[in-house]
Amino acid sequence: MLDINITLLWQFIPFLISWFFLSKFLLKPMLSYIYEREELIDGKKKKSKVIYSEIEEKKKFYNKSIEEAQREAKVIKDKIHQETLIKQNEIIAGAKSEAQEIIAEIQEKIKTEYDEAVKTLETKVVEFSQEIENKLLTK
Repeated sequence: MLDINITLLWQFIPFLISWFFLSKFLLKPMLSYIYEREELIDGKKKKSKVIYSEIEEKKKFYNKSIEEAQREAKVIKDKIHQETLIKQNEIIAGAKSEAQEIIAEIQEKIKTEYDEAVKTLETKVVEFSQEIENKLLTK
């Protein structure tokens, strides 16, 4: 069995004194530092989660904005393409009508030249036949 005597008391008193001083000057400051550090880390984690969620929201917003801008660009592109096709068809139609007018003018010119040539030939045929007749009769 354990004997409790004065030696144990003399050893226990310095232990209590050292425990008091170590607790007051070393353990409590160290524990408060550890607790503050944990709170700081927890605060930073919470703040980083908030920032991360904000980043995700902004990322979604920007992606949505980009998609919307791409859709608008496609609409504008399609509109410009349609306008270009319309202008192209107008230009082609105008060129066809100009070509038809030029063809009609050339046909008209050919007809008038043909008519003039026929008239000239008719007068020449009459002259030639009179000449031939004169030559045959004079012989």
